[in-house]
Amino acid sequence: MFALLGICIFATTLSLGQSEDPPGHMQPIGSHQAPLPIDEVITLPDPIEFYDEYVQPSKPVLFKGAAKKFPSFALWKDDEYLR
Repeated sequence: MFALLGICIFATTLSLGQSEDPPGHMQPIGSHQAPLPIDEVITLPDPIEFYDEYVQPSKPVLFKGAAKKFPSFALWKDDEYLR
């Protein structure tokens, strides 16, 4: 029991000795780095181009109006249907 108490006190003093928090501590996620530029694309690329240009290099992209090209988009006309 005393050993456990000693370990707890030792661990607490070690954590109190750290004066600097890691970058981004208690900040919104990703705030510790500069924002990434995001490509905005109007046309949908073919799957190979999408993989080569965006997936493989982990590059963010926004496809503007892409949902309008799907057949189901015509069904999403009102809140009643979505409910």
